[in-house]
Amino acid sequence: MTRAGTENLVKVLGILSLCFSVFCICGNLGGVFGTLMTSSFQPVMEQAQSRMRAEIEREIAELEKQRDESDDTAEQERLSRRIEELRERPDPGEMMAAMVSPEQMRFGVISVLTGLATNLVLLVGGVGLLLMAGWGRWVSLLAAVLKMVNIIAVSLINLVFYMPRQFEAMQKMMDSMPKGAGGPPAGLMTTFITGWGTAWVIISMILVCLYPVALLILLNLKDVRRLLSGRWPWAEAVEGEDDLAPRRLREY
Repeated sequence: MTRAGTENLVKVLGILSLCFSVFCICGNLGGVFGTLMTSSFQPVMEQAQSRMRAEIEREIAELEKQRDESDDTAEQERLSRRIEELRERPDPGEMMAAMVSPEQMRFGVISVLTGLATNLVLLVGGVGLLLMAGWGRWVSLLAAVLKMVNIIAVSLINLVFYMPRQFEAMQKMMDSMPKGAGGPPAGLMTTFITGWGTAWVIISMILVCLYPVALLILLNLKDVRRLLSGRWPWAEAVEGEDDLAPRRLREY
């Protein structure tokens, strides 16, 4: 590879690092905004859950009154079944706590902050590459490793610990809904959402890792290492003005 071609490659990598890091930083800021919105809506959600519990209790009390006043055995059995269904219905507060638990909120904040830190390191490395500075290569390599470690760790923790809880709570919510015609079965819907959610996390992890992997490969090319370390042989020949400069120009 010629010196000019190597310089162009490094500049392209610097531009891509800037674009990739800015895009990811925007995503991190969106995550911070989403976390703040969820926290601000927590009191409203708790009030809605309290109203739902109160409505269920009122309905149970009304059904029990109708059952006690009824002389029809079949009607009493129907009302008793309905009362049991309402009592077995999952508590909305427990389902919401399983889907958005304080522990998961803390993990979300930590993952956003660690992602923001790695993206800032990548941004600094991109600036260094544009300046053709040797430290830009080392900072970019460090950022690439940190980026991959962060996204893989966050994705695996989500897949192993938090997403199963969310899907379980979703399954309970779907099972508690009235069974009616015209829609897909609750089990099928939950299976689809579970499969799509898992696939999305894995696909996102792979896509985010593509650029750091490319950065690690390209920044470790022999010519890139020589250029950014200041050991480019043709540059030394030109500065020394020796007789080998024209031949080295053709070679490099």
